[in-house]
Amino acid sequence: MTMPHASTVATIASGAGANSAPRQRSVARKSGLSASASQGLGASAIPPEIPPEIPSQAQLRQILLAAFPAGQLSEPALASLLGLGFMHVLPAKSMCLMASQPAEGLWLLLRGTVSVGRHDAQMQWSQRCTVHAEEWIDAESAWLGGNYLDNARAETEVLLWFFPLPALERAMAAEPVLARSLLAVGAERLKRAVGGAQDLLAKHVLARCAAWLLDELRVLGQGEGSSTAQTQLVLSQRKCAIASQLGTSPETFSRSLRQLREMGVIASKGYRIWILDVPALVRLAQSA
Repeated sequence: MTMPHASTVATIASGAGANSAPRQRSVARKSGLSASASQGLGASAIPPEIPPEIPSQAQLRQILLAAFPAGQLSEPALASLLGLGFMHVLPAKSMCLMASQPAEGLWLLLRGTVSVGRHDAQMQWSQRCTVHAEEWIDAESAWLGGNYLDNARAETEVLLWFFPLPALERAMAAEPVLARSLLAVGAERLKRAVGGAQDLLAKHVLARCAAWLLDELRVLGQGEGSSTAQTQLVLSQRKCAIASQLGTSPETFSRSLRQLREMGVIASKGYRIWILDVPALVRLAQSA
């Protein structure tokens, strides 16, 4: 199976050194970004003629604050990150990261949806989780000194922010509080991974399905604190991909949705789901 744009992503990663500006400019032109956008994201590096799809300085601040655990990104650390890295656009179904590539930095998703997983022996994509905007695609691999721990594929057109490891290390030496902020990201991601593994072992499929729906509400800025007013979700993934994340089959996932409909918790039509009773969904998600 051909992996589109994999060589472009590899070029980005290998072009993160001090003498890599010409290569970064080349990649930026391929991506439709300006040369200035690829060289750093400080205030002086984002001229007013940047296309509208590039987030503003204020938007980048909000994205970074959302990508770190609450209260863990100080103003000095935030300022350090705003001056690092460069952006890249990839079309849908492109490979963002591959486990065969050396991990040379951290990747943050600014826009779009990415799935993380592996290809099986038949080159069919097996999805482990979904990454949404303002979430890290990979914040661990580079610290281990090997390849990326997983593959990542763009499900929509995506805008990525790459932080080269050498630049991060220099920033942490100058601003040690940044190291604590990045440790908090790793700890939070580990907490979620452990919780997900425990859910697969301890919770039945209906509870996992309810928890997944709540997580989708969280992405929309709603969730456990919502009222019982109807909330609509439009599934951006195929049901087989969602079932893979939940550790079950597409047929069992469909049966779980049917059970939730019969219980009056949701209504659905095709890939549209209306949450009718958020508190009931929370209770189901917490059941064993």
